[in-house]
Amino acid sequence: PEEALALLCEQLRFMGLHQHALVAESSVDAYFRISEWEQLRREDIIDDGEDVGVILGIAERGERVKTGHNQGVCFDSLALRAEWRALRASLAPGSKVFPFTAAQFRHAWERAKAATGLDWVGPPHDLRHSGAARDILKELRTLEQVRRRGRWKMLSSVQRYTKTWLLVRNRSRLSPLQLKQGAALIARRGARKLVS
Repeated sequence: PEEALALLCEQLRFMGLHQHALVAESSVDAYFRISEWEQLRREDIIDDGEDVGVILGIAERGERVKTGHNQGVCFDSLALRAEWRALRASLAPGSKVFPFTAAQFRHAWERAKAATGLDWVGPPHDLRHSGAARDILKELRTLEQVRRRGRWKMLSSVQRYTKTWLLVRNRSRLSPLQLKQGAALIARRGARKLVS
């Protein structure tokens, strides 16, 4: 649930792991697979002055994502757009966007879960599914729009991985205080502007 994500990302920031928090929030927003954010380089971040996104699976570098080459996604969150813009400006040409591995991210995620008492939250790969399920549950995107955004080949994959009832069940596991704190963090992060 969004409130749990907000609490976990706040904990990652408290631990000084700001880029880990960026990966987590971006994985929900853009439905990232771990392999997708891991291979990103500075040049893969695109910005037209309004929208910000990333190109995934650069064919010229011999990279691919699960469903092919040269795909991409733009961020909905206005806060994420600003953070990705600033990150791009801070990186040297050709450098990797994130200076840590998937294993290091998983370790940080587990530490944040333990520190917040949210041990029941799933592994990092669930972030991708959470974003898609959230958009379906809130009727922000159709199944087909989610499929395209998430780079799933088949609609049946979207239906299998976007179990909206899990979001409802897991949100019910949060205490009233966690819900209140999470909602405040979400409000502080600001609006989303949906892009296709």
